Amino acid sequence: MRVLVVGRLGTRRAGGGGLVWAVRLAAEALRGIGVEVVIMEVRQPLQSIPEGLDAVYVYGELDLMLDHLARIHAATPDVPVVFNSTLDGRRTRRLWIAERLAEYRTIHPNTWAGAFTAWGRDFIGRELAVVTPKIIRRPTVTDGSRNIMGICVGEAAKLGTPRFVHPQAHEAIRELVTAGHDVWAYDHYSIDAAASVKEQFPGLRIVSAPGDRLHEWLQQFKVFLSFAANETFAMVPMEAMGCGVPLLYAPLPQSLDEYVGGAGIRWTTVPELLAGVSLLSGEKAWLAYSEAGMRRAAEFAPEKQGYPLLWALTGATRTA
Repeated sequence: MRVLVVGRLGTRRAGGGGLVWAVRLAAEALRGIGVEVVIMEVRQPLQSIPEGLDAVYVYGELDLMLDHLARIHAATPDVPVVFNSTLDGRRTRRLWIAERLAEYRTIHPNTWAGAFTAWGRDFIGRELAVVTPKIIRRPTVTDGSRNIMGICVGEAAKLGTPRFVHPQAHEAIRELVTAGHDVWAYDHYSIDAAASVKEQFPGLRIVSAPGDRLHEWLQQFKVFLSFAANETFAMVPMEAMGCGVPLLYAPLPQSLDEYVGGAGIRWTTVPELLAGVSLLSGEKAWLAYSEAGMRRAAEFAPEKQGYPLLWALTGATRTA
């Protein structure tokens, strides 16, 4: 089997951003089951399309998608092409994906949108989308540095972007700070770059955490609190669970329920969130959710997702 993965091969972020990691993990998962994987840069025109392809997975910016599809179709007109589509649960996003896909299929008919969960596929439409599994990095947990800091609320840059964040984030962080909790966000660039986020969230503390060292920081927190309002926030909460950090999450991106699978604490109101934090202050509850989270996150490791990903990519034409 041979699969072409088109995605980001480099980034300015230290250690690589989420799109770079996603490409590496997809390739690792497929190679782990004996698939030959060819990787090309998504931000440049594709040159010399490999022969004998069984599937193409496009992961990243779609600015050159029409050109990519034209080149793929000219080289191998029947191969299934799946492009990653992150969801934010809004109707406008669904219509945007459907419109894009209609245009793509005029060039390469066997093109599909990829969603990370069954909910995402159904949201887009089964005639348009397939489920491409979420794959996360394996954390390296050092017991001596666990559970020594407060509550982590994710990446500062995304926290400061309203369309990425739960509408109750400001109220929740204010209540947590008022109650005396240490509330932290991390920044991939520098603490200075996140100064505006600190102004938006008084009392929020920020730590610099390069992408390739993120797990070293995540495992130090007592709780990970997800304010995700779309799919672009979804990988890190799962990685935090893999580090043994209990997860409190709001199911605004409905896919989070499928990811977490009952291994975290779901909240829909700020009082529910505060009750969850209180519950996790107890050693017994903390340990139970820590262990459940690690077991759940292990199911998303590359060695577990090779065959599901290959089936999604090569089986796209059998989905409708």
